[in-house]
Amino acid sequence: MSKTLHIACDSCKKSLWVGQLSNSRGWYLYTGESETMDALNKFINDHIGHKIQFDDCEKFDSWYEDITDYRED
Repeated sequence: MSKTLHIACDSCKKSLWVGQLSNSRGWYLYTGESETMDALNKFINDHIGHKIQFDDCEKFDSWYEDITDYRED
């Protein structure tokens, strides 16, 4: 089972999948995918000033809404 890296806002209880764990590379962000970078940029702008954290998705309880499928309207 792979581990996924999420950025999460503790204030809003939302998380965004931004990377994963590789045996050879360690933790890494999906920086080469434009949709991921666009979603990350929107997440950061929407949650600036809030308490946010990066961690394995298993660290966030069921109260966090996963907004990974975010698409710009």
